[in-house]
Amino acid sequence: MEPKPKERIVFDEDSYYGDEGAEWAVNDLMERKGLTEDEVRESFTDDEVFQHAMKLRDFDYEEEMRALAAFFDGKKSDMSDFINPYGGNHIFVAGSVERWDDTIPVITVYKDFDAATDCSPSRFGRGNVFADCEIQKVWDENGTLYLAGAHHDGRVSVEMRQLTDEGERLWGQLDYEDYLPLEGLTAMGKHYELGDEKQFIHDLYNSPELCAAPRYMEQSFGCPSEEYEKEEVTLPHDFTTGKWRVHLIYPGERYGLDGCLTYELNAYSGVPAAAHRASYPLVEFYDTSQDAARFPGGQFVSRYYMTDLLEDDSIAVSLDTMLKNGNQFSLDGGIPAWTVEGDDLAKVNDFLKKSCMEFCGSLPGDDRGEDGYSLSGEARDAATSRNGLNENRKSVAEMIQECFDSIENNGDTI
Repeated sequence: MEPKPKERIVFDEDSYYGDEGAEWAVNDLMERKGLTEDEVRESFTDDEVFQHAMKLRDFDYEEEMRALAAFFDGKKSDMSDFINPYGGNHIFVAGSVERWDDTIPVITVYKDFDAATDCSPSRFGRGNVFADCEIQKVWDENGTLYLAGAHHDGRVSVEMRQLTDEGERLWGQLDYEDYLPLEGLTAMGKHYELGDEKQFIHDLYNSPELCAAPRYMEQSFGCPSEEYEKEEVTLPHDFTTGKWRVHLIYPGERYGLDGCLTYELNAYSGVPAAAHRASYPLVEFYDTSQDAARFPGGQFVSRYYMTDLLEDDSIAVSLDTMLKNGNQFSLDGGIPAWTVEGDDLAKVNDFLKKSCMEFCGSLPGDDRGEDGYSLSGEARDAATSRNGLNENRKSVAEMIQECFDSIENNGDTI
């Protein structure tokens, strides 16, 4: 699966609604009025807090759009001192416009950013790609700038690029109202005749050396040229062999009766040996041969630090050593039936090693530091707060590419 580019948000209207928007509004009122949070919530109704959030939304939108307009014009803004070397060149917009009866692929050219984002009502069925719209989101993905909006018929999703100086020189050879010259024009390895304007625009847009992604977040704010979302990792929690169900508890997760305890990663950070053990998962054993009505997931037998099962030290003997010596693993010395042995023990050992590698990238003891202990598990503490990714959701870039393919096949444009 290809890594998903990170959405570097320039403006997102959704952020100003719900709890997040209310929190922003409350914090702003606290700062402006010199009040505590309790005082703000006592002095302002929920509707007044919401209306303040909407004022913040409108202010931030105008500020961000002014900064973008300055960027595409080759000027400094209140938000950045960067001067775009292609400033003042024409802007190309490509994507899709939803109507009540169809989704229309578009590729259009504008003199500047303000013209490209003009949301004024359309006249006589024609207008800007964002005509009658409210632009709701603007973001950057590895240098590519996307804009999305909505109108009464549906949504508009586009990508925006700007002509380089060479692209601008080439565009300047078109006649009034952007028609190719009567004698035609040779460019990009082709000869274009009068009437080939759609193909010319399409080819120009698809030539990075002539029509470039703006790299707005990188150039204006110093963001990395490329950033990707963290890949979702589904960590294993359960494994069953024979009558044994082995359950893993990762740092930050709850366990115990009714989840009354939390496995804290840094609970023993002051004691190196304890911190080393606590940076790996806990391992629980359940006997599934007991009454399923009383013990739906098996009867709890015992719980261990993973390090005690995978690493030989002064505290414990590893499962590897037990298997080499032909020993059994007694979970409870007083109950002979609670003993893991033979093939079951080998499978449990393999499961724990594989799970440990997926979580930490190493087995206990593989990468100990000078103090003799490794906290490599801390590198995965984000596992407790991962954001789910819907693998079936198409990205805006994919939808735009589909529309672009349609333009190429059908010669459509507005």
